[in-house]
Amino acid sequence: MQHLTAGQYMWLYLTRTEAEVMDDPSRRRFALVTAGHHFLLQVLPFRPAQSESALQRFVDIVKESGMRPAERDAVLVRCLNALDRGTGGRLPTLLERYLAQSDLADNVERFADCVRHALKYHTITNRKIRSAISYVEANFRRPNLSHREVAAAVDLTAATLSSEFHKWTGTTVRCFVRNVRLEHAAVMLVNGLDSIKEIWAAVGYNHASNFDHDFKRHFGLTPGAFRASGHRVVGTTLGGKADKVSAEAVEQTPQNIRELTILLVEDDDTTRVTIAESLRVFGYNVTAAPDAMSARLKMTQSMPSALIIDYNLPDENGVEFLRSVRYSLRSRIPATIFTADWNVYDDESDVASLGAFVTSKLCNLAELEQVVMRLLSQCVGDSSSVMHLGS
Repeated sequence: MQHLTAGQYMWLYLTRTEAEVMDDPSRRRFALVTAGHHFLLQVLPFRPAQSESALQRFVDIVKESGMRPAERDAVLVRCLNALDRGTGGRLPTLLERYLAQSDLADNVERFADCVRHALKYHTITNRKIRSAISYVEANFRRPNLSHREVAAAVDLTAATLSSEFHKWTGTTVRCFVRNVRLEHAAVMLVNGLDSIKEIWAAVGYNHASNFDHDFKRHFGLTPGAFRASGHRVVGTTLGGKADKVSAEAVEQTPQNIRELTILLVEDDDTTRVTIAESLRVFGYNVTAAPDAMSARLKMTQSMPSALIIDYNLPDENGVEFLRSVRYSLRSRIPATIFTADWNVYDDESDVASLGAFVTSKLCNLAELEQVVMRLLSQCVGDSSSVMHLGS
């Protein structure tokens, strides 16, 4: 019997038959987005062993997906955008690091390098070393930033900082400062209009020759060649559509909003269990159903205040399920179609006509909570939490 790799097994699990995957590009896209969704659920918050394991599984799946580089790129970019919410605002962002390099064909390895970079620094438990990293990231633009200054700033001797910094990061303070400068320079070269001279001066270099030498050794290209090869625009949302969360609605969320109930209709066990438990931890009342039939039964027993509906339910299309809810119950319960399927964006106007919106599964749990608040905020001012058609 042929042994399957982890990636091949996941493909078979997600899509049932290997032949279907290879013959249907939309099914391959769906499987890849679902794998990215699982990755985001498992990788955050950053934990050394669990996050690295989740990353390796996802990388294996992407490599074996058979997707074109540009299609893989769209999913990887969206994953990095979601991960950036968990990095505490560190700059350059993971997405900026990724986009600053132009080799699209090698996007999977670049993606893995970006995530491992975040893992490397967000799993450091030594408070002094974390403070030293933060100090460098806040002061790297000063040309005279020194190892001794960083040590004094975190109340360590220069020798102790050298030893502990190398132990935790695998590099020296001097090399770390240089790498921070070069990474920021790369982002500026790709995204900005500043001259190369303005850029090397802005990131803390005193001489063009030193900057050129360090940059070429780090990236394999001169700054000019890097800029020439690095200009590309990659959409950060599936189908070119953004999942917009109303900041105004979130700000106006009443204190008692967590007393309302959300019904999650989702057949994927990992997604259903993880999201339901996470939202409960956030303080929301959540019930869950694996298919449309079970969801209807739950709604006859207790009407929820909002719906999160998977697009690909085993017994019914999510949009059709929502349509049936609208017309059989005559209600406008706030709802979102929660999807890993790119094809749903072809029906986005139909979704909007049903008073709902589309949410990509390539989001993190904090972003999903914003979506939940957006849904529940629509219940404000309606005592029954069910808004009837025509009201």
